[in-house]
Amino acid sequence: YKPNNFENTIFSEISELNLNGYFITTKSTTDRITRVSKKPALVHLYSFNFIPYHPYLVDNYFVILKDVYDIDILNPPIKNNTDIPDKFIKNTFEIRSKNDWVSIGKKYNANYVVVPVSWDIKLELFKKDNFFAIYIIN
Repeated sequence: YKPNNFENTIFSEISELNLNGYFITTKSTTDRITRVSKKPALVHLYSFNFIPYHPYLVDNYFVILKDVYDIDILNPPIKNNTDIPDKFIKNTFEIRSKNDWVSIGKKYNANYVVVPVSWDIKLELFKKDNFFAIYIIN
């Protein structure tokens, strides 16, 4: 997968870096992290279509959605839709304290948070461009 626009620059840059742990992503950053950077996202936010093939993951996946994204699967942001748009994630991520992020990072072996650059995340900035920012959890 070769990026061909400026919005993928930051993801191309980190693709060659030896970075450990999962990346906590948003809908707008999940594909870029997995396809451009070739780095592991904690969860893929585009779809739950893997569940029929791996039903043993359902409980773990739903716990991650609650812990990280504050999404209650019994009361989803958009009923009858597996999509979780960034607008539902933004507030949850911005109000979270550094200590909260550190706890989540330890629990899920996640070391990075990747968001649109305009978001205000209470972590140390690792890298940013005009479109996206990557924060380090430590």
